[in-house]
Amino acid sequence: MIPYTHENISCNSNSDVIFRIDDRGREYVTPHWHNSLEILYILEGSQEVSTEQQPGRVLRAGEYLIINSREIHSIQSREHCRCMVLQILYPFLRRYLPDIDRIRFRLPRNLAVIRRNMKTSGTVSKTSAVSGPFPLPRQVSGSTA
Repeated sequence: MIPYTHENISCNSNSDVIFRIDDRGREYVTPHWHNSLEILYILEGSQEVSTEQQPGRVLRAGEYLIINSREIHSIQSREHCRCMVLQILYPFLRRYLPDIDRIRFRLPRNLAVIRRNMKTSGTVSKTSAVSGPFPLPRQVSGSTA
């Protein structure tokens, strides 16, 4: 078993969401987990993200990944990588999704589906950013969009 740590994510403000742009060189972020839901969107370069669902997934510019609350994950950048990071804090998730501990967001294993849908639309609309090319969990939407 690979050792992992808990990352305590907190905000200095009254915000429920942390948004930042990370510029990474060649670096490795060791396996860790946190209660926050994390969304990574690659702006430039690439990085390998390993999660419980999909170990060793390489993300390239224009691709994104959702890391579920309490999911062990690690990140490796073999080259310069610039990415947007959105972390939605657990108290906020719990307030609006009381069953968040039982909800898991899943992406298709084939990133070509995501690339094709993003190229077709030209941009990611508010709706597609939420629903994407995959159904929302039944607890949230009540349907399989």
